[in-house]
Amino acid sequence: MYERIDKFLPKGPKWQYEIITLPEALNEPQILFYWDPIECLQFLAANPSFDGYQTYGPVKFFTDKECTERVYGEINTGDAWHYYQKLIGPDQTVNLLIFASDATHVTNFSGDGKVHPIYMSTAQIHGDIRNQPNQRAFILVGYIPVCKFQKTEYPNPTKQQNYPGRLQARLFHTSLKVIMQNVVKAGTIAVPITNSHGEVRMNRVFLGAWIADKEEQNIIAALGANSCYCCLAETHDLGNPKPLAVSVSLLSKNTN
Repeated sequence: MYERIDKFLPKGPKWQYEIITLPEALNEPQILFYWDPIECLQFLAANPSFDGYQTYGPVKFFTDKECTERVYGEINTGDAWHYYQKLIGPDQTVNLLIFASDATHVTNFSGDGKVHPIYMSTAQIHGDIRNQPNQRAFILVGYIPVCKFQKTEYPNPTKQQNYPGRLQARLFHTSLKVIMQNVVKAGTIAVPITNSHGEVRMNRVFLGAWIADKEEQNIIAALGANSCYCCLAETHDLGNPKPLAVSVSLLSKNTN
């Protein structure tokens, strides 16, 4: 039976690894274990459990005949999906990725072990199915290495206290560059993805959303712990009841 399972059933993505060595910590190389996100997309698309719960095109819903009151639901009803679909044309399909990440304690009294998993799903799967853990619409993409960089030498006590956290943040971004390299390519060159019926669609893959807490979002945005990832608030602005708007220059920079 096991021979038939290994021979005939889909095997899914294959684990890959890469050794990452930061220039500031040459004596502490780290191993990144990950799956190719494009292979994960192909695995999710071919899962028969999602048959009938996948969407491939943008739509708009309105509550009135004049089409003035718009209703938002699934991600394909939002402006982002319409924007990307307009860019690529009708012959290709938009595939927006949804990532989720959070560092997790494994042990508290035997080494203070931590893992930093990265999960992903696709907006093509309906939200009510995707948000059910037992449906397994989110798939593990990789484990970001976690290191305290205790073997690295620092020039003074201040840097010895602050630099390990900065090196971990740099390790996080370096690992994501490795994981996302094929995602970046799939944003410009369409990749074929087959569903459970054998229908092949040429998909252009883009990052749609990232689910994380504030600490994780600050790391993703390369900001300090007391910074705001969605506005220009400084530490002295914390607690101010009036929101601080994002500057026009920052908006134009993100748009470009």
